Amino acid sequence: MSSPSSSGKELAPPAAETLVQVATGDRTSVLGRTRIGLLVVGGVVLLFVVDSTWDAGFIYAAVGAAIVAVALDEYARLVRRTGTDVSRPLLVVCGVALFLVQWAGWAWPNLFPDPWVSGSVFLGLILMGMLTGRVLRAQIEGATQSVAVAMAGLLYIPVLLGFLTAIRIEWGMAGLVTVVTVCKIGSSGAYFAGKSLGRAKLAPAVSPNKTVAGAVGAVVASVAAACALSFSPWAVMSARTALLYGVAAAIVAMLGDLAASLLKRQADLKDSARMLPGVGGMLDIVDDVLFLAPVSYLFFRCFCV
Repeated sequence: MSSPSSSGKELAPPAAETLVQVATGDRTSVLGRTRIGLLVVGGVVLLFVVDSTWDAGFIYAAVGAAIVAVALDEYARLVRRTGTDVSRPLLVVCGVALFLVQWAGWAWPNLFPDPWVSGSVFLGLILMGMLTGRVLRAQIEGATQSVAVAMAGLLYIPVLLGFLTAIRIEWGMAGLVTVVTVCKIGSSGAYFAGKSLGRAKLAPAVSPNKTVAGAVGAVVASVAAACALSFSPWAVMSARTALLYGVAAAIVAMLGDLAASLLKRQADLKDSARMLPGVGGMLDIVDDVLFLAPVSYLFFRCFCV
């Protein structure tokens, strides 16, 4: 005779309780993510308003340098988990300096060299310095991998973010608001559409949580945000151009998100850090912006001159 604890009827209530806990956890995660998102957006908007009083974007430069520093530190942690030896302090210092060199070139073209030239020269000097340091210390083991991964990190974060600097200087706060708003509203659209309607996986090997429904939601939300901005005081493009930009921005931002997921998957991590509950680290926050910045600069050059 089976005991009550082993019968199917007795096991049903705990299973039901588990489903309730999972559903409650999902609601809590969604609400927490929304709350954090609103706080971040509010803080960014406040910074934008204050920063708009200076053409050079001093607050933008300070915030950008901080983002580069934290994101590069997280990047170094990720690659070190894969067995590649990278100096986190050196990478952070070089990355922040590279970002500020580019910013100075855009902000004061009469005082500093062309940002593309100065950035390329500075990047070349960093490469030379890293290789020279290895030579002087006779560190042969893993030299190629270490230097290559470090340089990839500098290209990935400060160089790509430097295109956002170009947008900030050439198109002012309106350009910056357009890129960040379209990107983040598209990301929110992907998150909520994926949670509500997601079934088919978009790239299960790289990011199991990404769904086709989420991708569609990202496109719809990005297009809506871009078109809404085209009728606002922040407009930098027509509604027809905004429609094209919204589609392109959604696709590129999703690729940026998946690229960061690729790095985290190799390091066997879900998030780049535990900075914000339900969101992750700085790299989790800016991964889509990093890919969108150069594409946006090219798009603005072609359609928003």
